[in-house]
Amino acid sequence: MTTSSSGHCHGLITLAKPDNQAAGLGAQSYELYLQEFVHRLQQVLRGDDRLIKLAADKYCLLLREVEQRHHAELAVAKLSRHLSAPAEIVGERVFFDYTAALVLPDPRTAAKEMMQLAETALATALRTGRRAVVLDREQVRRMPRPDPGLLPRIESAIDQGEFLLYYQPKVDARYRTVAGAEGLVRWHDSKRKKVVGPGEFIATAEQSPLIVPLTETLLRNAVARCVNWAAPLSVAVNVPPVVLETGSVVGVVGDVLEFYGLQAERLVLEITERGELPANAIGHLHKLRELGVKIAIDDFGTGQCSLSYFRDLPADEVKIDQSFVAAMRDSAKDCSIIRGCIDLAHHCDMQVTAEGVEDEACADMLTQMGCNVLQGYLFGRPEVAEEFEQNHLSGLLAAAHEADHFSRLLRS
Repeated sequence: MTTSSSGHCHGLITLAKPDNQAAGLGAQSYELYLQEFVHRLQQVLRGDDRLIKLAADKYCLLLREVEQRHHAELAVAKLSRHLSAPAEIVGERVFFDYTAALVLPDPRTAAKEMMQLAETALATALRTGRRAVVLDREQVRRMPRPDPGLLPRIESAIDQGEFLLYYQPKVDARYRTVAGAEGLVRWHDSKRKKVVGPGEFIATAEQSPLIVPLTETLLRNAVARCVNWAAPLSVAVNVPPVVLETGSVVGVVGDVLEFYGLQAERLVLEITERGELPANAIGHLHKLRELGVKIAIDDFGTGQCSLSYFRDLPADEVKIDQSFVAAMRDSAKDCSIIRGCIDLAHHCDMQVTAEGVEDEACADMLTQMGCNVLQGYLFGRPEVAEEFEQNHLSGLLAAAHEADHFSRLLRS
């Protein structure tokens, strides 16, 4: 492409196949679906704007004289209006599952480089599960680039069972008793002989198909561990939005719960708030909830669609991000935000967990505000399963075994 970048906002839009495709939306109907998608994109264009087809499901938008961020955000809002309504395709009602990335023009940047920046921005939006992003050149350039040599090592580590869950206790706010745990992934890297935190590998994994088997492996490990804990202790596992969109997680969760015999309500799936979830991902959440598992909105307050999450997601729990908790003692605004989130969640029949609780003063304040569950270093750091059980569950496990033994005696 040789078009000058001056005065052009470069946007890339990619379209996922609708769920109905798997249910029998044939090739001819899918072609009609694509045609309708293009028709709606054209409705966004103004006189001098251009729409360029890059692939069957990928298009470039060149928006002239869109140089300020608020102009680009208005363009994104217009795009959302045209693509949010479902389409009727041969009697099937389908939604447009799209992702958009717009990069603001820069007179120092040639068109070819602008396209490369737009590709990077689009990959970020897809990785983080955001419906649309608006970025400038410097923001895109500061984004971490995936290490291609890391992917083969991640794949090998999955095969070798080197990814483990460390468990951090979640404590009932009123009684300060253990209510369950969150499983946090760590990589026991045999090659480097060290334990690696998720910051070094999770972003790369999420940009590849490997995030799906990794998440499924962690789900199996969490359920296999939790089934040995005294009921009703629960285990929480993070499910990235990109995994949720595939839909395979629904079958995996159902199978693993049945195999291990864990009550569904003792498994909590944490969905990170990174932006608006596409319709198919929300549909998969409904299916998971029908199985009986609990859904939690993780890192609440740091994303872009907080109120719509309350309205649209079939969630049971909200986890207030630790950044608000850390600031609450010195910031009246953060206290007000936390209190408002707790009240809103309770009115929507959701429980509230506060993350990052590190001192008794914060714990007491959160309890007085009505927070249900507390999590943080005050109650315990993430530990390997055996240490977590020894330090936090030994009394509960002993009591459970004693009750089980007594019950068998009564039945004999």
